[in-house]
Amino acid sequence: MLKNLSAELITSLFLRQAGLSLIICSISAGFWGTRACTSSVIGVVAWLVPNYFFALKWLKMNRELTPKQKVADLYLASITKFIFSGSIFVIAIILMQVNFIAMVISYFLMTVFFAVNMGFLSHLWQKSERA
Repeated sequence: MLKNLSAELITSLFLRQAGLSLIICSISAGFWGTRACTSSVIGVVAWLVPNYFFALKWLKMNRELTPKQKVADLYLASITKFIFSGSIFVIAIILMQVNFIAMVISYFLMTVFFAVNMGFLSHLWQKSERA
């Protein structure tokens, strides 16, 4: 029950993140044009997709593992996330003409928005545990 609720909450959080990406893209397109918009989308995807898979991996982790195995799994998932994000950045830089600053700023904004939303998410978790 709690695992399903957690997956739903994380999915809703990432959907809000995707909604923020539309706002970021619109702002960057309005100020700097379509190249900045495309670069912003790449920055958002570079943050959103790897982090979503990391969160799902974390939720599906076998709870019977020893603490040492759990930490090893989390480190492996974290390294995979960084490689995945870095690969998206490198591929975009090589294959496309991107606005690097727009791409990095959108990645940073997604990180900040996630941190702000974690407070909201923890509030929902506490609320669901009381029910």
